Amino acid sequence: MLPSRLERILTGLHEHDQKASADAILSLKVTSARTGAFSTEVCCLELEMLVRENRFDLAAVTAERLVSEVTVLCNFAPDVMLEARRALIDE
Repeated sequence: MLPSRLERILTGLHEHDQKASADAILSLKVTSARTGAFSTEVCCLELEMLVRENRFDLAAVTAERLVSEVTVLCNFAPDVMLEARRALIDE
């Protein structure tokens, strides 16, 4: 799910499509806030502002940071879930 959301954001930014970018960024921002991925949420907030201001040049730079954030989330999510399950079982 995260990789597809990221792809939608990157495509929208690459095409300078304000509406598509904003929709994709909002989707990831809300999910990030809901799940506690606060640094990803902050990155999305920055992207949202830049897209709204039609600053696709700077948005591309911020998107690089978002790619790193999403990569970390994808790499560590299974470990986090496993630890959460273990903690629930041990209680």
